[in-house]
Amino acid sequence: MRLLHKASTATIVFCTFVVLIAAVMLGRNLYIGYGQTLNDALRNQAQVAQLLEEHTRHSFDSVELMLNSTAELLQRTTRPTERTAIDALLRERIVDAPLVRQLLLLDGSGRVLGDSAPRSRASEVEGLGTRDWFVLAHEAPGSVRLARPERGRYFGENAEIAESSGLWLVPMAAGLRGEGFSGSVLVAALNPDYFRRFFSPLGHDRPLRISLWLIDGTLLVREPNDAALPPGFRDAQWPAVREARTGLGHGVVEWDSPAESSVQLISFRATMQWPVMLGVAQSKQAALADWYATLREQGIVAGGALLVLLVFARSLFMQVRRRERIGARLKAALALQRGLLNAMPSPVYYKDAAGRYQGCNPAFEVAFGVSERDLQQMTVNELLPRASQAAPHTLADSALFEGSKDSSAYESRVDYADGQTHHVLFRKAPYRDDDGQIIGLVGVMTDLTEYKAQEDTLRMMSLAVEQSPASVVITDLGGNIEFVNRKFELVTGYSREEVIGRKPSLLKSGYTRAEQYTDLWQTISAGGEWHGEFHNVRKNGEMYWEYASISAIRGADGRIHHYMAIKEDITERKRLEEKLRFQASFDALTGLPNRVLLLDRLLHELIRARRTRTAVAVMFVDLDHFKEINDGLGHAAGDELLCRMAQRLCDAVRACDTVGRFGGDEFVIVLSDLQAPEFAEFSAQRILRSLMQPLDIEGHSVQCGASIGITLAPDDGDDCETLLQNADSAMYLAKSAGRGAFRYYRPPVLRLPHLSQSTH
Repeated sequence: MRLLHKASTATIVFCTFVVLIAAVMLGRNLYIGYGQTLNDALRNQAQVAQLLEEHTRHSFDSVELMLNSTAELLQRTTRPTERTAIDALLRERIVDAPLVRQLLLLDGSGRVLGDSAPRSRASEVEGLGTRDWFVLAHEAPGSVRLARPERGRYFGENAEIAESSGLWLVPMAAGLRGEGFSGSVLVAALNPDYFRRFFSPLGHDRPLRISLWLIDGTLLVREPNDAALPPGFRDAQWPAVREARTGLGHGVVEWDSPAESSVQLISFRATMQWPVMLGVAQSKQAALADWYATLREQGIVAGGALLVLLVFARSLFMQVRRRERIGARLKAALALQRGLLNAMPSPVYYKDAAGRYQGCNPAFEVAFGVSERDLQQMTVNELLPRASQAAPHTLADSALFEGSKDSSAYESRVDYADGQTHHVLFRKAPYRDDDGQIIGLVGVMTDLTEYKAQEDTLRMMSLAVEQSPASVVITDLGGNIEFVNRKFELVTGYSREEVIGRKPSLLKSGYTRAEQYTDLWQTISAGGEWHGEFHNVRKNGEMYWEYASISAIRGADGRIHHYMAIKEDITERKRLEEKLRFQASFDALTGLPNRVLLLDRLLHELIRARRTRTAVAVMFVDLDHFKEINDGLGHAAGDELLCRMAQRLCDAVRACDTVGRFGGDEFVIVLSDLQAPEFAEFSAQRILRSLMQPLDIEGHSVQCGASIGITLAPDDGDDCETLLQNADSAMYLAKSAGRGAFRYYRPPVLRLPHLSQSTH
């Protein structure tokens, strides 16, 4: 009985130990998951912040380029007194600039010389010459300044209307220099909603709050829009602004926000070219939403497991108590004669030659809920009323009694007295009298229920891996595949039979660097965990991206005996990133390179031309009569015409040349690697012939030619700005010559001062 007490105590201690181990492992997994979830959220925020910062920088650069080119056009084609011409030019410049609502030209005293907004009343506004942006641009001609937001849609809007509309504009001003416009200021009214519309879709997957600030802490744009923080709101102590002003280009700030009553995670990036900073924020609770869901699920599972363990411990405890009571009654009766038999933990029984039970040990009594006295003279059919359970025992006993077998071992399912069906291994052997005659048999039962449960658990774990939403690959130390799950087959198109014994290199596309594979093997061979991306190819030849986590599998001795890779298909995420990069560098209507990408390619070709000592030609192509066609047939027809003309331009030049849309109906073509300047003339003639061919637009036959200006590098200049100015100037010469023609750039004739005065 004392031994039974000890067994009960040991069982309870063991169950408690199991609970503690499970709790420690659960806590460890939750702690690791907490860090991984938080890191994933911060990495996602940082990627969004980087993409938005690049788009913001490109947007400001495009406006700066438009202001500078507009200033040059004003100085070259108009005079300060030509209000109508200036207004028309300003309206034309903002047609394809969705970021700009209005262009305003002011003289040195702040008086309006030109306005792109036809209904603007900027001329009636007083004090424009005292605005901060005017003073800064006026004092530093040739520079572009970004200023704090102002209320209203236009600069000339009535104060009450501007207040009631809830709209804001952001001034970007450029000081002019040169003859006629010296001291003048050209200012653009930027539309903050342009950025808000771009920011909005990127915050759908997570509740992200995206904001754009001046580096002095002035808010420019906030999405979602918050009436409590309108544009122009200043908060130089906002954590991300404060960090950016200390010189950090980018980073992450954790802020306990009083307004949201929660901890905010803020990823910020400061733009070096412009005094602005972009912040992407979300609450820490939202970032950890997946982790909290996991916490709840694992809490439920752990609670259920604990409850099952407690029930099992109680059941075990009750069984031990029952054994104590039975053992107390049998102790006096069996004493030493039954000591050995009673000490056996497994049920033991013996039968006579007629198959009737003659005795058993206490374990057998507990298992079937029958005493040895009641068991005597019973048959297996009486002990197990269910015929399906009794049949295999009868057959095994008959074979032993006939002498055809010396022993027997088999498994069978048996109903125990606890109401449960147990999986039991039966081992039997006959025993004989002095004459060698079989007079009975002895049997030992081993309960395999717990072992079978563990086997089921392993089977369930195998099913979980098999049905995992991520691809799972297990290889030996030589990198030969030994296992793949169903997800691997779906992602790659290879069946399990096709890859077993082969190496994962069958998925190589050739686009992954060899250094990456070297780093991978060095990491996992040392027992570390490697993370990275692969650009692989499916069985059908389709390319795809996947993110892989690869680690070593160690045995009980601590030695590495396998490697396991868990891989996630990230092709769609890569496509989204590529789409965002395309939108930042290409024109949305025609698909041609925009100004930023065009300038980058022109600079690249100029550098290559210096090295190879070849020529580069820049063509400025302006469609003739486009405005009349656009006004007559509508903007949809005008857009179709632009796309068709863009395609003709691409078909008329070589594959190595670049065709870009510069704005409106203006295109720029970069002809690279010219062995002789005359090749530019051949290309211009081919382009003019192609563009002059009639087009069918919405049932109308349309003929739209072009005027082309050509400049050559290095003869006419060796920098992008000079070449674009020269090509633009040459294009106007072609226009003046009657359109439908091309002209080379001609340097301006220097006029002597006394001759210039005599002409006036």
